[in-house]
Amino acid sequence: MRNACLNTHSSRSIGEILMSTIKLYLFSTAYCHLCDQAQQLLVNLGVESFTIIEIIDDAELLSLYGLRIPVLQRNDTKAELNWPFNADDIVIFLRN
Repeated sequence: MRNACLNTHSSRSIGEILMSTIKLYLFSTAYCHLCDQAQQLLVNLGVESFTIIEIIDDAELLSLYGLRIPVLQRNDTKAELNWPFNADDIVIFLRN
């Protein structure tokens, strides 16, 4: 099922998608090995621009994301991708 989704939308590259004004936020905190893995997945996919949001200094963000980090969010739709996710999940998330 996942491969079918990837093949259906394969005409747009990740770079093209991100050039279309999508900004990404990665909700994270220091010393979070899962957050490091999520960041590395983005880098490996060639996602050059994303903002890491440190949640530890904001009580509201800590309450919202403390048990779910890392969380990837799109600024255009406010859609969120909760951990665990892999490279295929990120591609589908960005193409939808």
